[in-house]
Amino acid sequence: MTRDDYDQFVLARAGGNAIVAEAIRTHYPLSSYEAPQQAISAIGTQGGPFFQCVTRDRLAAISKKSTVYAYQFNDRTAPPNLPDMQGFEPMADHTADIQYRASPPQGGRLADATPTFILRRLRLVSSVHEGLISPLVGEMPGRAEGGVASRFHQTLSLSATEISCMTDATMTAPSAMASNKTRHKSPTVRRRLPVLLFFLPPALLLFTLFVILPMGEAAWYSLYRWNGYGAPEHFIGLRNFEVLFNNAAFSRALINNGLIILASLLLQVPLAIWLATMLAHKITGVIAFRLIFFLPYVLADVAAGLIWRFVYDGDYGLFAAVAGFFGVATPYVLADKNLAIYAVLAVVIWKYFGFHMMLFIAGLQAVDKNVLEAAEIDGATGWQKFRYVTLPLLGSTVRISVFFAIIGSLQLFDLIMPLTGGGPLNSTQTMVTFLYTYGVTRMQVGLGGAVGVVLFIICITLAFGYKRIFMRHD
Repeated sequence: MTRDDYDQFVLARAGGNAIVAEAIRTHYPLSSYEAPQQAISAIGTQGGPFFQCVTRDRLAAISKKSTVYAYQFNDRTAPPNLPDMQGFEPMADHTADIQYRASPPQGGRLADATPTFILRRLRLVSSVHEGLISPLVGEMPGRAEGGVASRFHQTLSLSATEISCMTDATMTAPSAMASNKTRHKSPTVRRRLPVLLFFLPPALLLFTLFVILPMGEAAWYSLYRWNGYGAPEHFIGLRNFEVLFNNAAFSRALINNGLIILASLLLQVPLAIWLATMLAHKITGVIAFRLIFFLPYVLADVAAGLIWRFVYDGDYGLFAAVAGFFGVATPYVLADKNLAIYAVLAVVIWKYFGFHMMLFIAGLQAVDKNVLEAAEIDGATGWQKFRYVTLPLLGSTVRISVFFAIIGSLQLFDLIMPLTGGGPLNSTQTMVTFLYTYGVTRMQVGLGGAVGVVLFIICITLAFGYKRIFMRHD
């Protein structure tokens, strides 16, 4: 069987429609199969009635309209996370999500999409928005005549035959997708094998030398009372962990890490979103403002700590100058065990909010402007557009920003050491500064190893748990 036989079969399968035949060839490329007969078999068993009755242009129009109107406001409910027209990955947990990921359009443009992809897009939008599918057979609930549902229904004018074809194709899609994944796996692996063999061993070697082995040594040392000289010989089992959790300074360090996480999530991330919404647009001077707000993040942590130590200085710093100007007593913030941690929190927010701001600016620039225009035409206020359209579309960016904020808060060290050194009276210790203070400067290597093990377990648990719960679709 030759390529000509394959082309003739595809044209016949498309009912003589050249557009549909081209779509079939795109979705079932001959290069993905070892022989033309395999491609013909796949088309024959997986095509279903979909290719026979709905053309590519018709589905493109349906999908575009459904996506636009999916963002229109319902008086009772807010629209969920929906894919935009630039290839934004959907967040819904169902079969269409898997199919979308496995076969995205080339370049993310609807014009390059195959009918199968367009159908998945329409199915996805319809299935995740309650009431949106009803325009296919009736009116959207919660809207008066002439509203979104009416316009949607009149614009699409889906026939009963097309609805039937789309339903039949929907029912056959999951098995087709599974077959496609199985069929494409082997050639892909063969193509990538040389690259993996070339790049993977050096990466694994470096990761083993600088991550796996140090963590293994830390866990081993945590079982000994050892000062770092000679070989560890005094085995004490889990005694270091018992001492650790009974240590008031370590308890204070855990609380401080929690406070830093809360400050990052409740103040730093919202501040970054607020500034990003103002600086995401192309207006005069916006680049300068972005640079100003991003500069603290570029500054080295040690340098930032030293700068703010001078600012907080009660004798010669900025606080002293301001207090002298107003004729009030100078507060020695870093010397007060009750105020020092809040001074640290202020510096942390100042230092890192610019990084999160740039993440949100990038996310906002990817939001489809047609969606916001559709919401505005439908009468949405600025807050409603942000709450019900922009913020859901920023879902993946918010999740990754929160992830960075949590992990960074647990690992905070460079900023605190030049600022307070963990003092006064251990009031600003974090887990990492506690490890350095007791494990390095006081040469209690076994105790420091125990801190490292606890920190590693907390970070790994939070990282994988957060990804599993909140980022499983990102």
